[in-house]
Amino acid sequence: MVEKTYLRYAVGPQGGAVVSNASLAMDVAVVPSRYTAAATGRNACPRTSSFSRGGRDISSRSVLAPVVTTSAAAVFVPSLEAVRVYSVRSGELLHTLIPAEVKMPVEVTTLRVVPMEANQRGGKLGADVDAHNGSGAASQQYSTGWLLFVGYSNGYVAVFSCSAANNYGLPVCRFYALGHRVDTQVLAVAVDSPRSMLCSAGQDTDITVWDLVSQEASFRLRGHRGGVVALAVVHPSSISTGTVGDMRSTAFDRTLLLSGSADGLVKTWDLILRQCLHTVIASDTQITAMVADSQGRRLYCGLRENYLKVYNTEPLLAAAEQSGTTNARNGTSAEAKLEDGAILDHGTVPRKYHKPITALDFSHDGAFIVGCTSRTVEVFHVLTAEDVKKKLYRKRKRRRGPGAAATATGMTTDGDDGAEGENKEADAGPKNNMGKKASRKRNKMGNTVGEDDGAEDGDDDDDGDHAGPSHGGTTARAATAVAATAAEEVVSLRAFFLPQKIRSVHFVPPTARDQLSEVDTLHIAVTYSSNTMETFTTTLTTSDREGASVLTLTDLKPRHTFDWKGHHNDIRELAFVDTDTALLSMSKEKVMMWSLTVKEDLLESDHLDNHDFYDAKEANLARVDFKGALNNVGSVDVEGASCMSAISSLLCCVGQQDGSVLLLDVASSALLFRDTAIHVGGVKHIVRKPDGAGFVTLGADRRILFWSIGLTEDKGVQNADSSGADRGEDDNAMTAGAGGSGATLVQEQEIELTEAPLCAAFSPDDRFFGVGLQNNNIQLFFADSMKPYLSLFGHKLPPTSLSFSTDGTLVASVGMDKSLRFWGTDFGDCHRAIHAHDDYITQVEFLQDTHYVFTVSMDGSVKQWDGDNWIMIQLFRQHQRGLWAVSVTANSTCVATAGADRCIRCFLRTQDIVFPHEEEARMAQEAMDEETAKRAALQRLDGGDANGTGAAEVGIAGQQTATTAEAAERLMEALDIVNVEQQRKQRGDDTTPRHPLLLNMSEWEFLWSTIETIRPSELRYTLLSLTSIHVDALLTALESMLTEKAVLNYEIASKVVLALVMIPAESAPIQGLRAAAVRGEVSEVRGARRLAVLRRCISEGLDESVSRMDYSVAGLHLVRQHLEDTEKVKFFDCSKAQGYKRKYHSRALFTSEGKH
Repeated sequence: MVEKTYLRYAVGPQGGAVVSNASLAMDVAVVPSRYTAAATGRNACPRTSSFSRGGRDISSRSVLAPVVTTSAAAVFVPSLEAVRVYSVRSGELLHTLIPAEVKMPVEVTTLRVVPMEANQRGGKLGADVDAHNGSGAASQQYSTGWLLFVGYSNGYVAVFSCSAANNYGLPVCRFYALGHRVDTQVLAVAVDSPRSMLCSAGQDTDITVWDLVSQEASFRLRGHRGGVVALAVVHPSSISTGTVGDMRSTAFDRTLLLSGSADGLVKTWDLILRQCLHTVIASDTQITAMVADSQGRRLYCGLRENYLKVYNTEPLLAAAEQSGTTNARNGTSAEAKLEDGAILDHGTVPRKYHKPITALDFSHDGAFIVGCTSRTVEVFHVLTAEDVKKKLYRKRKRRRGPGAAATATGMTTDGDDGAEGENKEADAGPKNNMGKKASRKRNKMGNTVGEDDGAEDGDDDDDGDHAGPSHGGTTARAATAVAATAAEEVVSLRAFFLPQKIRSVHFVPPTARDQLSEVDTLHIAVTYSSNTMETFTTTLTTSDREGASVLTLTDLKPRHTFDWKGHHNDIRELAFVDTDTALLSMSKEKVMMWSLTVKEDLLESDHLDNHDFYDAKEANLARVDFKGALNNVGSVDVEGASCMSAISSLLCCVGQQDGSVLLLDVASSALLFRDTAIHVGGVKHIVRKPDGAGFVTLGADRRILFWSIGLTEDKGVQNADSSGADRGEDDNAMTAGAGGSGATLVQEQEIELTEAPLCAAFSPDDRFFGVGLQNNNIQLFFADSMKPYLSLFGHKLPPTSLSFSTDGTLVASVGMDKSLRFWGTDFGDCHRAIHAHDDYITQVEFLQDTHYVFTVSMDGSVKQWDGDNWIMIQLFRQHQRGLWAVSVTANSTCVATAGADRCIRCFLRTQDIVFPHEEEARMAQEAMDEETAKRAALQRLDGGDANGTGAAEVGIAGQQTATTAEAAERLMEALDIVNVEQQRKQRGDDTTPRHPLLLNMSEWEFLWSTIETIRPSELRYTLLSLTSIHVDALLTALESMLTEKAVLNYEIASKVVLALVMIPAESAPIQGLRAAAVRGEVSEVRGARRLAVLRRCISEGLDESVSRMDYSVAGLHLVRQHLEDTEKVKFFDCSKAQGYKRKYHSRALFTSEGKH
């Protein structure tokens, strides 16, 4: 018996996903639209030169200046497994970032964008930055590139980067590694100022600290009892280093991490000491959002209350200013407070609504805070130190009363008159004050109020009971600082109600062009749960409320909407039309048309050529549109759509929930025909007739209506819009088109059933018509006479879909009982019932001229089955949520699926052969490995430490996975092969052939190539999986390789040696064996001598590498400078832009003086 040959389907293009609702995070950056724009074509970067009076060229260099004039804001949003980068101005999709190693299904749960180079002023921009200087401060910050940190729903963390120095200015994925418990979401990420340390936290209640240089997890911090939802790093440069007394200490050099979790706790961690310094109970319920200002002086926490909780993260500064130089004891206690990481309660900022804040963000200049709930966007204004002083002066003046001011100690000084004059000026001239607000530098409230001129308020405090002159105004400033709580520093400007459910909100920083033209204008980006993103603008203004002028915001003005790119609700139907060149998709609110293009010459390959292979390897990104593209070309808005069937893009029949039947021309976005409420209770299903002459509609009123397509005279033209489906006119014969006639639907026949129909299908040969009923049965009719033929019994729950094979001999049905059943049309017998999915199956579809079927289910999987052998051929898990629809082209070359994730994914047929038994064995092995890894992770993370005293506060990061076990097996196999080869050489045996893997390389090259295949984040646990014999063999091999100068990368060699020698405390069971292997199985003296040789060789190799690199760079700069000065030659980086390269990328190289 000759077995069947099955062809493999590969993952193809996708479309429709704009923003996913799995994440509450987004970010915005002002970056150059194209890093190569300044050095290509007519926009080539000019050569800047300076000449002396004699005309001699003194200095000449090629400079790649930041493209500030072409800079534009780009928004980074989570979109299922990808991070999509959109241009705010045009809405263009710039990048789709997916790690190449990602395993579906997975979703992005959090992200953070920072500049490539750290800002020395901390945060986004320092508080002293002039936002309106016209120099493009926000653009300058990202001019050298950006770093993107992403957390995923499976516990992995990825780091992306984009700069002009790598991959032609396109993004690259630096690493993608597991840092948390398997299948737990990463909810927050934060990075320190030097860009060397990354912190991630998630649902497993742990905080993982990563070393971005070595690309591996360093350690794990434990202490929270709920999921950690927010992280904030206090940079060392953010803490004020005052010189009052002897206040300097080692605390200023620490990097502090603030974490907020669902248990309502805010913890302060010292990343250098690796311990928790202080814990504050912020709420009895949970913290929903948290953000720190640019200087790290204030921490704002969003709670499930109608206020924001604010903490002062710099208690030392206030204590030092209160005590001055007269009380060294107080200074010592204040210093101890900062060393302990204490944060002080700074009060609350009242809000108008009780719904919890889900996101918080600062503006680029730190003057505004935006937050969002599920329905509102709230904007707060952070007052400057001068404004807070005026506010406190008015408050003290009201407390003293009219008679107390004249009798106060010290009377009213010139400083008080000055302050009162400023107060009058602020009250009498709000417009003038607005002009000052727009032009002055905005100082954050991290600068304590007392830092201003102390003479203004030096003679009185809040209560007016301070007697005697103050020493330089220190005591008065301290009283002012104490009085300035969060309620005085931050005021609520306005809360905006939006019609859709909000997921996240973020300020859009102004570009160099906007900084001059849009003064006092706030640009806000909002993402919704409906797969939509929108940007708004609002302007600062004043309003007279209770006789006083107060700041407020104008109404939100929509600037750009991304709703045309995808569906807002679940995609319920798919249909290929127009000879399979177009795809129609239907959701509750509209019908969309997609253009599908497939690159058939790339179906069998993942790369164009060898150069494209190395470019893709450097980028380390999944190329979604490499083999094709799926683009939206039109849509028609229809409210309350429930089902759809189409003959072509010009004739699409849609049923609505109110029972209406529509005929649409999707290509021209026109409504051709509408019959209002023809089915009582709604339309359940629509089937296209095999001859394409009409449709059949099934209603909840147990009626089946047969419609044929006819032509009618044009009585008007009606374009479908958002309200076109609900027009009140009697337009049963409405047509569209300019030709004088249009298509319409004419009712031919009506059948009433005893049970409500749920689904139906025609056989391709037009012999049978099958209907799935509410009573779990399937009724077959003769298609010509509509007389009952057979009743199919067997489903335990109502069927959801059925399909006929091309020859009409098989019927495949699926239902809510999660079963796939194959029936024969000759006798109605059930050939086989298969438990196909883990959730109820929504649709089944036969491939033309075969007995193969595709099924989709609410478990998110797509499966291909053989109807003759009743075996599963392939399994796809590309969708993150349940699936509703599947459609296959006429030639079976493309399969499209869609569902609750609002993303359409295509699978393309290749010429590779699939062996079902091997696929089944592979899936079983993967399931077993995943279960083993989960069990090991649970035992490791939930268990105690090595001493049995419970979970330690600091633990080793990472865990043993199936990937590390597989890498360890490869490494042990390579060590065995090398050992056999060395024994053959020692015996001088020339008759025994070498191992096939060593034919084209030496044994050291083979071993080193195996080591390089291990990812840095998995190296530690891969080496921990080695046996003691292989540990000893690896150390011996490294000694020989280093002695013979066969090591290609000394950094990797040093990491391997350190991982083998430094045994973690959590690996107590294997500590004894590994220690014996490291010391030496035969002699401890030999082991010590071997470690000494390794240390000496690695040190010498690193020094030689650095010297060789410095010498080469210096020589190249000298040659280049000589050629530029003598021959006037321009140099460009053409290392990756040879003649074969399609996209030419050239940029001027930097001289020793030229820097970004």
